[in-house]
Amino acid sequence: MSREDDFELDRRARRVAGEKGISYSQALEYCAMQAALPPIGFSGQTAMSDAQLDAAARHCALQDGVSYAEALMRVAGAGPFGPAEFRCSLGGIVSFAGSDSMNYAASSASVMESQWIEIFKAGTHVSSDGQALTFTANDIKAIADGYRPEVREAPLVEGHPPMNAPSYGWVAKLMATPAGQLLMRVKQVEAAFAERVKAGRFKKRSAAFYPLDATGNPTPGQFYLRHVGFLGAHQPALPGMGDIDFSPAR
Repeated sequence: MSREDDFELDRRARRVAGEKGISYSQALEYCAMQAALPPIGFSGQTAMSDAQLDAAARHCALQDGVSYAEALMRVAGAGPFGPAEFRCSLGGIVSFAGSDSMNYAASSASVMESQWIEIFKAGTHVSSDGQALTFTANDIKAIADGYRPEVREAPLVEGHPPMNAPSYGWVAKLMATPAGQLLMRVKQVEAAFAERVKAGRFKKRSAAFYPLDATGNPTPGQFYLRHVGFLGAHQPALPGMGDIDFSPAR
């Protein structure tokens, strides 16, 4: 990216931050995501090329949170829409004739994947089996630094399920804050699961860890993240963690 491109991205991010009332970093991520998508200009063509179909399908998949295959069927003209327009549920009918680019609304899954989410914090906490355990800020940093998803990847799950429960996403990385908060970034989040979280059905979170001497702990002698359970009616052991931000300004 050239210095001119950097300047333009900065200018757009500052404008978006002011218009939408979001932070500069959120606006920068939003604008960078838009810039990374290929432009679509059909100029009134009656048929899409393979490259145009691919670009349009990627836009639709992002906007609707559907698979690429389903998005490709939509933009290819399946249904009552012509080859130069298609319908995405968040944006109505989108026509490409004469347009330089297309804006899109991020899916709930991509919104979850775009932010740091708090899952734990320093302090004395009571585990599910009744043990009172104390975690310092240094302990939290050790957990974050020791997380190795290439060795043992922590899944996102509903509640604290049995062994045969499915994963609805994965923890890509962990970060510790100076205040002792443990934050996660997630990936491969299932669209339907993200919608349930957004709707408030699984609003709260609870982190589960391998004990220090547990079989399968990749970091013997320190805690290792096992999974992150999203909770519904059951209250988390750690209250006060902020909700995931699904504001449309992201």
